[in-house]
Amino acid sequence: GACGYGDLGKKGYGLSTVALSGALFGKGEGCGGCYELKCVEDLQWCIPGTSIVVTATNFCPPNYALPLDSGGWCNPPNQHFVMPIAAFEKIAIWKAGNMPVDYRRYDQAKPLSRSFSANDDDSRA
Repeated sequence: GACGYGDLGKKGYGLSTVALSGALFGKGEGCGGCYELKCVEDLQWCIPGTSIVVTATNFCPPNYALPLDSGGWCNPPNQHFVMPIAAFEKIAIWKAGNMPVDYRRYDQAKPLSRSFSANDDDSRA
């Protein structure tokens, strides 16, 4: 993902990760942030009394061709989390699609190390 953490499954994160909209991601400052998410407002789809703690590992790019409330979820100024289905289903029924959440950010629970690869073909001597 955009944060450069490599294979998150091998690092023990499984599917408890999210991509952040630009309002939360910033210029990468959001990477590694831990958030507790709770489904709110739509009790038809929310699973009462549940929450999930996720780690920010990716960026959700804006889609300016779509309105903020109809597909442009990651457009500024929206604060949006994109979750794997398995994580979403811990707090809401998947059929619901896009759901409002309450969230709180707290100190990183598990350290992450970034791993970038570069193709260095500089053959200057």
